[in-house]
Amino acid sequence: MPAALSFDRFLRDFVTPHLRGRGFLKSGYSFVLRLEGNRGLIQFQKGRKSTAAEILFTVNLGVTSERLRRFEGETTDSKPSIDDCH
Repeated sequence: MPAALSFDRFLRDFVTPHLRGRGFLKSGYSFVLRLEGNRGLIQFQKGRKSTAAEILFTVNLGVTSERLRRFEGETTDSKPSIDDCH
């Protein structure tokens, strides 16, 4: 089985049900939890050195405060990226 398919199955069959059960919403390889004016972000990022036989990946974690984003003049309507996190 190609590594990319195994990686996608891992996310679909294990990670997604686990995080959805805790209130996270999935978008691509990112999961967002909105709670009390804050958002938590878990993002799976495939590595550039991945091959057909092996997927290298990083898990990015972030938290952003909607109150701080509004104070900084940012919109809070869209889902935050990892760069939006504090």
